[in-house]
Amino acid sequence: MGSVLPSLFRLFSALLFLCLSGMALAYEANVNKVEVTGRAAISDDQTQVARRLALEDAFYLAALKAGADISGTTITRKVF
Repeated sequence: MGSVLPSLFRLFSALLFLCLSGMALAYEANVNKVEVTGRAAISDDQTQVARRLALEDAFYLAALKAGADISGTTITRKVF
């Protein structure tokens, strides 16, 4: 279990970077690469639920680290 989550996060990071790179080409936007680790507790041996919650945590942390202002379920882009 210990080696599965880091591999999953590396795959997720690579896919996110590829998606953002494609968006940058289409919209000429600045792209920031951030590296985060999502965490979740495994309860009642429900590893799939914990994995999904860890990914949600990673999304949230990545948005914060990239400079997004998050309020409730709304994510806004920080304009410089």
